[in-house]
Amino acid sequence: MTTLLVGQKFLCFGGINKQGYALKELLSIDMETKQWVEMQTKGDHPGHLQSSAMCLVAYQERKTLRLDRLSEIKWHLVTEKIALEGIFVFGGIRGEVPDMKLKDNNLYRLSIGEKQHVW
Repeated sequence: MTTLLVGQKFLCFGGINKQGYALKELLSIDMETKQWVEMQTKGDHPGHLQSSAMCLVAYQERKTLRLDRLSEIKWHLVTEKIALEGIFVFGGIRGEVPDMKLKDNNLYRLSIGEKQHVW
């Protein structure tokens, strides 16, 4: 499982369950309310991954980052120094079943400026 703290949201992606199956869910826990939700995304999902890395790339001008308010960004105020903002997931081990372990060297981007996040 790979994790990332964005504002008050703690994100968890992928990982492995007790039976050895790789997971593909993107979950979020609100650190204030302690409630878990599965984040709804669309697009080309990375799939079942474990041992991947996740980071956030965002414009320096952002004062706060809240996943529930990212669609309210005033995009005309941001810099052009960063080509793409997003939550990036890199690499890991792909495999839906325990015996199937394939290295994944792909880079995936989850948009953060949309109401529904897109891979």
